[in-house]
Amino acid sequence: MVSPINANCEEFFKYTDDGQILATDNSKKLAAETTIDKLGLNIDKLKDLRAKALEPILEIINTITEGERQDLIIGFSETDYKGYYQEFCDAIIYLLKN
Repeated sequence: MVSPINANCEEFFKYTDDGQILATDNSKKLAAETTIDKLGLNIDKLKDLRAKALEPILEIINTITEGERQDLIIGFSETDYKGYYQEFCDAIIYLLKN
């Protein structure tokens, strides 16, 4: 499995517009697939929540400048005043980068 304390664990996953999480094609593909399966990361409820979090980005992604895109990536990469990340920030960042 892919450990969430691994500094680059987000590199083992990719996301679709409809909220699915998939394993990337790299040396840890089997570990990523196992993690998705064992943790139930593609259950309907999580896919729906992830898709809803992606909707606002999908609406603007083709209309923003590269600078605005980078600002959004930086913003979603940071924690709020309580030290929490935005829900599904990795999916949002993935979408903005790809």
